[in-house]
Amino acid sequence: MREIEIRTVYSRELATVHKIEKISFKNPYPLTFITSLYFWNPKSFLVAVKKGDIVGYIIATTQTDVGLIISIAVIPSEKRKGIGKSLITAIIHFLKDIRMNSVRLEVRRGNITAQRFYEALGFEYTHTIHLYYGNEDAFVYFKFLN
Repeated sequence: MREIEIRTVYSRELATVHKIEKISFKNPYPLTFITSLYFWNPKSFLVAVKKGDIVGYIIATTQTDVGLIISIAVIPSEKRKGIGKSLITAIIHFLKDIRMNSVRLEVRRGNITAQRFYEALGFEYTHTIHLYYGNEDAFVYFKFLN
């Protein structure tokens, strides 16, 4: 049996996803937005499950031929165990299957750890959106899916 299972989220699990969102980000999305994302993107809202517990998630949407990663998080006790990489790999596989040409994401200027993580997975910095997070710039990353 695999230690980590990556699968689509169930609606009854959205409160758990929201708890992970709240412990992971300075300005977490509200549960109502997480719920909306689930209804808009049921096939691209994935969770990582370990021994029956959700330990991480990724949410993506599509815009024309570009996939957009809206949020990804792993609970602190499970970081640096390959779960984030598994989630990114799974969402990229999904986006390729539905014929997206690239994937985009934004990351806080100050989140060097996340920037290095995405770069190690083949994402490339393209530009900065000034004050995207209200008081902090966002770095925009793209990865082409060929």
